[in-house]
This record gives sequence, C-alpha cells and structure tokens, in this order.
Amino acid sequence: MLSRTPASVLIHVSSSPRDWNTTNIVCMCDSMNYVADAEHALAYERQISRRGVLLTLEQARRFVADTAANRMWRYDRPPARVVPERIIAGIKALGVDVGSWDG
Repeated sequence: MLSRTPASVLIHVSSSPRDWNTTNIVCMCDSMNYVADAEHALAYERQISRRGVLLTLEQARRFVADTAANRMWRYDRPPARVVPERIIAGIKALGVDVGSWDG
C-alpha cells in the first residue's frame, strides 16, 4: 500500500541561520519540522514564541540538494562553512519569505 503525502505538508524552520552552528549544527536540524499547513505553523510558533519560515517540500529538496549530492557520497569532503547571509539569500532565491529572519 502506497501512502501519499498531502499537498499541504510544509517544512517549518523555527531558527535563523544566524543561530545555526554556534557550537554545532544540531540546532539547525532541531529547528526543522513538518507542519500540516500554514495555520499549523502559526500554532507552533505561538507555542515556541518564535517566528519561522515555511518551505514547500520541493523548496526543501532544492535547499539540501548540494549536501545530499556531495556529503552523502564524499566522506572526505570538508565541512561547509555556515555563512548566514548567504544561506538566507539562497533560501530567499528559492521563493521563500524570509521576512521573519530580517534584522
């Protein structure tokens, strides 16, 4: 039996790239969660008292494409540098509203 992903499933990222990799990258991964829709994301933001951004599954795939293509297969590849402004610009270029990360 095949399960289908509902069309409204999104990825909610509750922390800014400016907060990633302060000691390690775990906080980045911990801040990425599935939400059923934008209303579910707003309810989650009220619970955690922090605004985030929403990505479609396709935008999320494009965001991690380079890591998936390289890191998973090239074990000797050096770690990527976390450059918050570059990451934010890249996510914005995917069509994501990054307004909650401005400032």
